[in-house]
Amino acid sequence: MKFAMYYGFVELLREKSIPEVIAYLKSFGLDGVEFIFSGTDPSKDLIGNLHTAQKLGEALKKEGIDVCCYSAYCDVYDKDEIPAALTRIEIAKALGSPFFHHTLIPQLHFPSDPKDFEQRLPYTLDVAERIANHAQKHGMTVLYEEQGRYINGVENFGIFFNEMKQRCQNVGVCADFGNILYAGEKPEDFIAAYIDDVKHVHIKDYRFCSKEQFPTMPANGWGEVPDGWVEHSVVGDGIIDLEKCLELLKKSGYDGYYSLEMCHKEPIDYGIEMATTRVKEIYERV
Repeated sequence: MKFAMYYGFVELLREKSIPEVIAYLKSFGLDGVEFIFSGTDPSKDLIGNLHTAQKLGEALKKEGIDVCCYSAYCDVYDKDEIPAALTRIEIAKALGSPFFHHTLIPQLHFPSDPKDFEQRLPYTLDVAERIANHAQKHGMTVLYEEQGRYINGVENFGIFFNEMKQRCQNVGVCADFGNILYAGEKPEDFIAAYIDDVKHVHIKDYRFCSKEQFPTMPANGWGEVPDGWVEHSVVGDGIIDLEKCLELLKKSGYDGYYSLEMCHKEPIDYGIEMATTRVKEIYERV
């Protein structure tokens, strides 16, 4: 298995030198990294130009660390974020990433009203097609995950993604192990539905409590799902059925990266160690 550091990696770059970062990654047996950019102002990005991106990508590659994906926050209804996403594609290419992953309508709420979804879908597809076509010019594949209020759940994601496959050839799926909880569904069902198109994986876990236990949100850091509340946890400490998810991926022959999306409140070092150890053990067993 190949593991990559996702959340926390850019912060690590801000705090340490490149040699220190590489030593840190290797101390946990990580083979790759996934960048993330949230915002519209490239000047505020750690990697604000193509030259810096290329040099950083080369330094990582020289030490055997892959840039396995580049993720960007994008709300298609914020027109300032669309050109920022296009710029990020060029940064991702310079870093050496094969994939560019971006959000669409990222708010995490209950599944949308069907009529609202139908109204938003054409515009969402048009923007996604524009971004994918720009990525195609740079030889990159664009990935989508089940995420947000609209492009979430097996059915709604399928309506979007199947249309994108008709429009663009350079698209694929990022199988996220948790976002679909916000649609009241299970990640293993999403993975099973789109297994042939999975190019990348985000590993995460959540703890859960019901609304019977807590009628109102327990505390900051928790999010609302249809039947309760969820909070990020260390991988293996939560409710995600890791065994089912990993079994599906293993049987499919998936050999890409498992990118650690660790937004939990526990120390990140502990989270990395627990995630890699537990996931490897389950993967070998299934």
